[in-house]
Amino acid sequence: MLSVVLLYACKKEFLDGPAQGVLDEGTLGNQAGVEATLIAAYSFLDGYGGFGDWGGA
Repeated sequence: MLSVVLLYACKKEFLDGPAQGVLDEGTLGNQAGVEATLIAAYSFLDGYGGFGDWGGA
């Protein structure tokens, strides 16, 4: 089973997929977009990331 996964992962099509989590230039082009991105990044540091109490400290 591992060899099947490795064979699939080594194909060029696997690497040519669309980028995930990439911001466009318009998002960081103004102060509101920068602040929204910063708030979203820091929102997971409050101990609750939407995954239950597992990450809460």
